[in-house]
Amino acid sequence: MTLRGAGAAAQTAATAEAQVAQAELRAAAERAAERAAHAWSEIPAGRALVDGAPGLTRASDELRDDARGQVRAWQAYVMDLVRTEGAAKRTTARLASLGVNGAGLTVMLAVFASTGGITGLEAVVAGGTSAVGHKLLEALLGDQAVRSLAARARDDLTERVDNLLREETERFAAVLDGKAPEPEAVARLHGAIDAVRRAS
Repeated sequence: MTLRGAGAAAQTAATAEAQVAQAELRAAAERAAERAAHAWSEIPAGRALVDGAPGLTRASDELRDDARGQVRAWQAYVMDLVRTEGAAKRTTARLASLGVNGAGLTVMLAVFASTGGITGLEAVVAGGTSAVGHKLLEALLGDQAVRSLAARARDDLTERVDNLLREETERFAAVLDGKAPEPEAVARLHGAIDAVRRAS
């Protein structure tokens, strides 16, 4: 496989993986919203909250666009990592032969493979491409640098996903805003309960 062929195959695999990652993220958010709404619905007060905010039973409409944007931002981050690492190692000319895109895509594939994002037939298709690109990257940047790039890319992706899911969680917190009793009212209620217990 030529460098150009490896780069094109890596691009195709990375694009497919980005779409799979977005779909998996949305599916996970859908399942989480459904479970949380179901748990709330198990008690009368929670059921009233869910009934008053029907959108809680599924992921927000904004999640799809937000996930797409975060995946694209992550891909750009990985490309910058590879470009910076190549410049630091003074391998810019050699890296150019593989292409920053090809090198970055190889790092992305490594991250997807290590997080379980590539499965079945995708692993077979991407495996050969990733292996060729990985070996080239190791030759250009060194084994430790490639591992470091993949770890940094994985950490950044994890942080982006955590932030997206935190935004989804905040929808539930927003429903509770203004619904909880004032702390003084809670204290008065506890005082009344204690007084009844003492009296009986």
